[in-house]
Amino acid sequence: VPFRETHHVSGRAVALTEARKCQLNESSVEDYKGLYEKFSEDVMEVFDFEASVEGRASISGPSRNTLDRQVTVLRAAVV
Repeated sequence: VPFRETHHVSGRAVALTEARKCQLNESSVEDYKGLYEKFSEDVMEVFDFEASVEGRASISGPSRNTLDRQVTVLRAAVV
């Protein structure tokens, strides 16, 4: 989805879930296709929050490997 369209689509998705009093990951693929016809089954992969966090492995990122490295460095500094 082009960035300029993403803002509008995500806004409509939030409005939909607020009206239904549910979370974004509780909407169906059909709901998302209704917001943007080019969405396919893989739209639901966006809501794999663990994969999202693990994909952020830059320095000071939240992935497990990054946090483990930070803990190792900090423990070495304290000793």
